[in-house]
Amino acid sequence: MKSQIKSLRIWLIVDSKDIGGIESHILQLAKGLTLHHQHVSVVFLCRYHKTHPLTHLLNHAKIDYHFLSGSIRSLLQLTLQHRPSVIHSHGYKAAIYCRLIRLILFCTQCNIRFINTFHAGEIPTGKVKLYDAIDRWSACLNHTNFAVSDDIKQRIPFKTNIINNFINTDHLPLSHGKQIAFVGRLSHEKKHRNDL
Repeated sequence: MKSQIKSLRIWLIVDSKDIGGIESHILQLAKGLTLHHQHVSVVFLCRYHKTHPLTHLLNHAKIDYHFLSGSIRSLLQLTLQHRPSVIHSHGYKAAIYCRLIRLILFCTQCNIRFINTFHAGEIPTGKVKLYDAIDRWSACLNHTNFAVSDDIKQRIPFKTNIINNFINTDHLPLSHGKQIAFVGRLSHEKKHRNDL
């Protein structure tokens, strides 16, 4: 008997100007969810001056995306208009905005699950240190929290599950060369050296 998976409307929320680890993660996650017949949209909190390079990859993968004005109000309006099943935030600003949306909608009939993935491994300084603290200490407002490594998980004061970074290797040719291709940046917080 074939199992029936309910199709959900899933938003992946990000505030981003370029492609890095978070954006690569979002693209792979969106592709994987689409393969499992979920309706996925990537929502950028703001459209910056240049065309976001992720949009070309999303177009190629036939994944919907939207740009907002950068305000919490624009995210709230889109949420009330489309009522997604799941809002999954990535990055400090997106996470904080989504938690504020959850607080605003708390007494409404909106039945939305809020999920967040913690990606940042570095210990921030300056203004980002404040965002990081708000992000970590408001994580209790999510239904589910993920972190991409154990070191990152240890910094979150609430229940957080590990989700490994992933990339679909199904269509990558096997190579026997002596060079290594690497996507992202080497950062000890992302994985322990003996795990590489």
